[in-house]
Amino acid sequence: MVWDLATPCKAIRDDLGKDALSRLHRKSLISDWALFAATWALFIGLWWWLARIPLGAAWCAGAFLQAVIIFNAFYAMRHDLFFHRQIAGQKGSYAMGVLCSFVLFQPYTEHTLHEDHHVHVGWDLSEELITDLDRRWKRWLCLTMVGILLLLARRLRPPGAPRPNQGVRPPPDWAMQLKREKRLQLAFYVLLAAATWAWPWGVFKGYLLPVLVFGPFVLMTRFIFQHAETDPGNAFHAALYLRTGLFSRLLFYNAIGDGHLAHHFFPSIPLYRAGAAADLFHPILLKHGVRQRSLPGVLRAYFFEGREYRTRWEPEGDKMSSPGARGA
Repeated sequence: MVWDLATPCKAIRDDLGKDALSRLHRKSLISDWALFAATWALFIGLWWWLARIPLGAAWCAGAFLQAVIIFNAFYAMRHDLFFHRQIAGQKGSYAMGVLCSFVLFQPYTEHTLHEDHHVHVGWDLSEELITDLDRRWKRWLCLTMVGILLLLARRLRPPGAPRPNQGVRPPPDWAMQLKREKRLQLAFYVLLAAATWAWPWGVFKGYLLPVLVFGPFVLMTRFIFQHAETDPGNAFHAALYLRTGLFSRLLFYNAIGDGHLAHHFFPSIPLYRAGAAADLFHPILLKHGVRQRSLPGVLRAYFFEGREYRTRWEPEGDKMSSPGARGA
């Protein structure tokens, strides 16, 4: 199904005016590259700090932040700077996207099919696996690395379940490019193994353990706070509408909730302006029937009530109308 994004975009444009939208789209190469440098600096700095402190409460707080940087900040930066806006040109952005993908354990070329996600507001290759989580116990299990590994191996897939992406046809050179990148990923893993041999506790405590312990939670929450609820009957409701604040916008790089919905309407708005865009779009979305969710309400609906992913949910507190993921 091709999502009607023209209607909400026109309504927002008519309501705000072209000048306001132009200001939201205004990019700054200084801000773009400062964001790139800051993300890498945070990642390396946290790695160094986590490697030096003992395991404990402080380490857990830092390790959670490290997992957010790895699985959300790098993803959001790669997604915005190098995929949608290509700030380094086509070839340069591809190289930067590949570089960021090493940290994410995902070849960059897999992410390039994300364009179809914007046309259909459908499932990209990484997100289609979420359809396997048709039971609450599977969703809880995927808050651990055991569950994530089973999910990636398609061991949680219900018998006979169709693939959401089965109709997507990659470009002719896609498979060859992906194969080349997988070789580069393998080289990265070899380097990581060598670094682990030379500095075992440093690599383990600063990088691998945050990925293993907190990575699954960060991955699941990003998926949930982006697309757990959509309403195919309302063109304005193309993503979960969770109002974010200053802290969550900084922590998640404007990549969840209202900032992500704004991104679906206007993908070229820089991620550092997506929060401002979300604030301006807010009254327009409410006027057109987009239902606002709370953070506890979203978690309760998905993990406890078992509401079906990417469907229109009933108001918070009501019983789920679709029993697809209800059973334990």
